[in-house]
Amino acid sequence: MSKQIRYRFTKYKKRELSVFSDLKVNGWNIKVYGINLVNQPNENILEYLLNELPLPALTEFRYGMGFLIIHKGVVGNWFLLNWWGYEDIVHQKLFKSPVENFSAIEPVEDNSILACVHELDIYCFESEAWKKHVLSREDPYFQDYLDAKFH
Repeated sequence: MSKQIRYRFTKYKKRELSVFSDLKVNGWNIKVYGINLVNQPNENILEYLLNELPLPALTEFRYGMGFLIIHKGVVGNWFLLNWWGYEDIVHQKLFKSPVENFSAIEPVEDNSILACVHELDIYCFESEAWKKHVLSREDPYFQDYLDAKFH
């Protein structure tokens, strides 16, 4: 007889979402979301993350558009840097820091991690906004995409 595993989950509770000012650097336009984050992180953190974007921002297959999710989590802080390429592909670099040291950011080596349920809501919204404002039009409306924010 096999032993039954008893899982214990924390009951789901929606987390606070913040939308911050877009970041513009080196030809990139990046929307910024925070989960359980009241204030936009300091310039050093943002500079570190934005330096991880590929250059040049504008190529035949890269459009200088993306979004950043900064999630002050329970077991760590997560930084999900995303950008659009090859028409409909979202690229990601994932970073983390310890709960007690927000700015001690390091890349996540486990490339099997995508996102948690709280972050996936943003991914769904961003995907729909990209389809609506860029992929469904003869001429993409990049500014309309940037103006569309998840709330």
